[in-house]
Amino acid sequence: MRFSTALRDSARRRLERLGRADVVVGIPSYNTAATVGHVLQTAVQGLQTYFPDRLGLVMVADGGSVDDTREAAEEVRVDSYNVETLVTIYRGLPGKGTAVRAILEAAEFLHAQACVLLDADLRSVTPEWIRNLAEPILEGGYDFVAPYYRRYKYDGTITNTIVYNLTRALYGLRIRQPIGGDVALSRAAVLRYLDHDVWETDVARFGVDVWLTVTAIVHGFRIVQARLGTKVHDVKDPAEHLGPMFRQVVGTVFTLMQTHEAFWKSVRGSQAVEILGEEPPGRLEPFRISMEPLLEAFRLGVLYFGPLWQNILDPATYHTLLDLAYRPAEEFRLPVETWVRCVYDFAVTYKNWPRHKGKLLDIMLPLYHARVASLVNELADVADAEVEAFFDAQAAVFEALKDELVRKWDDPREAQKWKAAVPSGPRRAVVIVGAGPTARTVARYLSAARPVWLVDRNRENCEEAARAGLPVVEGDALRREVLEAAHAGEANLLIAMTPNDEVNVLVARLARTDLGVPTVFVLEAGDRPDELHATLQGAQARGFRLGAFEVQDWDWWVEHRRATETVVVIPEATTPEQFFQSLPDRPFLPVAVLRGSECYFFYEVDRLEPSDRVVGLTVVEP
Repeated sequence: MRFSTALRDSARRRLERLGRADVVVGIPSYNTAATVGHVLQTAVQGLQTYFPDRLGLVMVADGGSVDDTREAAEEVRVDSYNVETLVTIYRGLPGKGTAVRAILEAAEFLHAQACVLLDADLRSVTPEWIRNLAEPILEGGYDFVAPYYRRYKYDGTITNTIVYNLTRALYGLRIRQPIGGDVALSRAAVLRYLDHDVWETDVARFGVDVWLTVTAIVHGFRIVQARLGTKVHDVKDPAEHLGPMFRQVVGTVFTLMQTHEAFWKSVRGSQAVEILGEEPPGRLEPFRISMEPLLEAFRLGVLYFGPLWQNILDPATYHTLLDLAYRPAEEFRLPVETWVRCVYDFAVTYKNWPRHKGKLLDIMLPLYHARVASLVNELADVADAEVEAFFDAQAAVFEALKDELVRKWDDPREAQKWKAAVPSGPRRAVVIVGAGPTARTVARYLSAARPVWLVDRNRENCEEAARAGLPVVEGDALRREVLEAAHAGEANLLIAMTPNDEVNVLVARLARTDLGVPTVFVLEAGDRPDELHATLQGAQARGFRLGAFEVQDWDWWVEHRRATETVVVIPEATTPEQFFQSLPDRPFLPVAVLRGSECYFFYEVDRLEPSDRVVGLTVVEP
C-alpha cells in the first residue's frame, strides 16, 4: 500500500487548529520511553529560551511503540505562550524515514521557517542544541545544518567505517556526521525533500539521514555544521544490534551512488565545511565493544560467503581476508587499504547485482564486523584528542583510491560478470510460511543466494522480519492473493513451517495445485505422523521435522539467544540420514547446505558432497 501522506487525520486537525509555526522541532521515536520525555522537554526549553518571540511546535512522530513512549511524551507538561506539543503515530512503512516525512509535512503545513530534527534516544541533548541548529537557518540563510558532535572513539561505527568516508570521497564535502539524526532544514529544503518520491524505499527507514545529507549536497543547498558537543545515546553493540541499520543505510548510500553518478564521478578531493556555534559543555562516556562476537561473525562469513567474496573482490583483497580469519583477537587488524577496496568492490557489485540487492548487504555485513573489530585494536591506545586525526587519515585513503572505484564502476565486464551468473530457470524464489524466529533464521541463510519471502498473520513477527531486512507479507497464507503477493508464482520452493499441521498442509496444497510451486516442504508439527504422511502424499509435498523438538522450542531458543550458529564441513560424501546419526547429543537444527556459491534448504538435498558446508543452529543451553 502506498500512502499519500504520513500524517493521520487527527494530527492534521490539530495542525489546522495551530495554523502556523516559525520553528518545528520533530522527534522520530520508537520504543524510547526512557528518553523521549527528556528530549521533548529540552526542545521546549530551547525554543522558550532562545526563540521566545517565535511560535514553536515540538512534535513526536512515533512508529507504534509497544512500550510507553507516547505516554512518556504526553506526560511532559508545557506551560508556554509560544510553544505547543503534538504526539502522534505516523502512517506508512515502519521506520525513521516515515516519521521524518510526517514531521516535514507538518512543517510545510505550518509554513515553518526552520525544521529541526532530534533523535529520541539522546541523553546529552541540551537547550543549546536547538539554538545551534536553528540559528543558522533563521539568521544565517543556510538550508541544511548538519550536527558536529564529539563522540567516543567506538561510537558511530557505521559512520566511521563507511558513511563519512564515502560521503567525503564521493561528494567532496567533509560533513563529519552524514547520518547524524540531529539536523535543521530551511523551508526551501523541506519543500525540496517532500517533492521526492522515496517513501517506499529504505529512505523510509534508517536510510533517511544519509539521503537528507546527499540530497542537500547534490542540489546545492547552503550547508553548515553546528557544534553540539558530546553525543550520548543508547549504545548499540555492532555485532548484535546494527545489522538492520547497516543494511538500510549502506543500501541507501549505494543506491544514491547510482542516482547521482554524474555528480560524484568527476569529484576529486574534498573541502572542509564550516562549523558554527559555541560547543555545549559535556564529557565523553567510554564504553567497551566485545571483540569475540565480531570475530565470530567474520569467521562465519568466511565459511558462508567465501566463494561469493572471491567473485566480488580482487584476489589480493580476498586472500588478505582469508589470512585474517585465522589471526588471534589481539593480532586482528584489517588494513585500511583492504577495507576501502572491499567497500568500493561491493558498491560496484551492488550496481550490477541481479538478485535481491538486500542480500548482497548480508554478504557484506561480516566484513563490516571485521573492520569494527580491527578498530577496537587500532584505537585501543589512541587518546580521545587524537581520534579525529585517525579517522581523517582513513578518509584520505578513500579519496586516494577513488580512481580505482571509477574505473571498475565504468567497466562493462563487471556488469557482464553478474549477468552471466543469473540462473536461466524461470523459478528461483523461496516462500516461507511463518515468520517466527526459526523461520527468520532459515530465511536469512537461504537469502544469501536466492530471493526469499516470508508470510505470516502475526504482525509482530512481520515487523521483526522487516527490521531484519527480510521481505515479508502480512496476511493469511491460505488466501491465494497473499501467496501471490509473496511471489509464490515465481517460487521453486515453498516451506510451510507454522506450528499447525492443518494450516501447513492446506498451504502446501494451494501452492502445488493453484500456483504450481514445484517443491513444497511441510513441517511435521503434530503427533499423528502416519496420518500426516498420507495427507502430504495427496498434496504432493514432503514433510520434515526439527529434530526431536517443536518449532516453538527452537523459536524460544533463538529468541533468548540459547542457540548459536554452527557450520559443519562435510569431509566425505554421505546422506542426510547418516549426517544426522553422526551428530552429538546436543540439539542441532540443520538449516542450509552451502555448495560453492549456491545455497539449498537442508531437506532439499538428497546427498551431501565433500566440502559441502551444513549451517544451522546448536542449542547451547536447552
